[in-house]
Amino acid sequence: MSNNGGLTKLDGIEQMRGLAALGVVVAHAVDTASYLGTRVDGSFLPAVPIASAFGTCGVDLFFVISGFVMAHCISQGAPISATPFLWRRFKRIVPAFWLASAALILLRLAFGDPIAPEGLATTLSIVPLTGQNEYVFPTLYVGWTLAFEIGFYLMVAIVLATGCRRASIGVLGLAMAAGLLGTIWQPASITARFLINPIYLEFACGVAGQLLFSRRFFGRHARRALICLLGSFLAMFIVHQIDLGVSLRPLAVIDGDASLKRALIFGPAFMLLVLGSIEPERSASRLGQILLFIGRASYSLYLTHPLVMVAIGHAEFGAWHPNVYWLVAALTSGSILLGVLAHQFVERPLLHLLRRFDFRRVGDCELGSIGYCQSNLAAAQRDNRPGCVANP
Repeated sequence: MSNNGGLTKLDGIEQMRGLAALGVVVAHAVDTASYLGTRVDGSFLPAVPIASAFGTCGVDLFFVISGFVMAHCISQGAPISATPFLWRRFKRIVPAFWLASAALILLRLAFGDPIAPEGLATTLSIVPLTGQNEYVFPTLYVGWTLAFEIGFYLMVAIVLATGCRRASIGVLGLAMAAGLLGTIWQPASITARFLINPIYLEFACGVAGQLLFSRRFFGRHARRALICLLGSFLAMFIVHQIDLGVSLRPLAVIDGDASLKRALIFGPAFMLLVLGSIEPERSASRLGQILLFIGRASYSLYLTHPLVMVAIGHAEFGAWHPNVYWLVAALTSGSILLGVLAHQFVERPLLHLLRRFDFRRVGDCELGSIGYCQSNLAAAQRDNRPGCVANP
């Protein structure tokens, strides 16, 4: 599993999670700087407007990674039934989300911001269960992505409950069915839109990537395929002038209007990017170590960075007009610091506490949060198995 450079085979995926989290944080930092308007000096990349929002495709990368890692864990780890699987998913995602939501609510109340009761309901349920035809974002607005994660985990649980011998194949088929059904039917119920949506094709790409990985298609082979894919994409764009405009608004994904286009553009490319990041003989560069460090704290970073954005959004600068680039850098750095502290002193102790309520210990795979899982690396090495993405 490990090499002389200090990396395990799948640490590249952890680095991709760090990259995805950074993309989302930078995008929200730019949005916050834009919200401050005249209180900030300058504008962020005015010549390339889409660049300020492009980081939100980190969400798509998260979905692909989630599909890969869940498929890898259920195929490589010890057998697990549906109920323990769902409990492990619940304890990794929901309590931390509720804690971060409570912190954001207290912060907003301190600034005198009103809290919508409908948002509180979505905060508690994550997947909306109110029967409304319009989606109300949870108080911690990034929770909309967790609703799709939960929908995918339900698919995994269904496959596990059937006792399917090739669980990864079953999950792939179910995710593709939910995605393809969402392309031809847009249900009126907002709950159904989270369960049947073309965005699940991105999860399916992640599962397909794991199946390719199990057949030793990764590393330089995947990177070459990614270069070919991007080259073909660029050639088609030059020759036919294809409209590549993709809506990055969450509601466009939730309603299904932009899901298919995002899945077709980002899904295969990010699948190859994830596979290309897997390199057993790769040495740990300084940038790689930074991304690995951020990747391990990425769930806490994802949940807590809105607190930094809200706090700065209410800040009074007086006569000082900070430069927009310095402001974005400060927001990003502050978010990373808060995320790392939350990971170390809140998320990990919380998981340790909740582990007392486990049904039983299952193998060496501790199924993790958005797109990663913890593993007992020593056990994986003893058994000569690839294990799951290593985490402390």
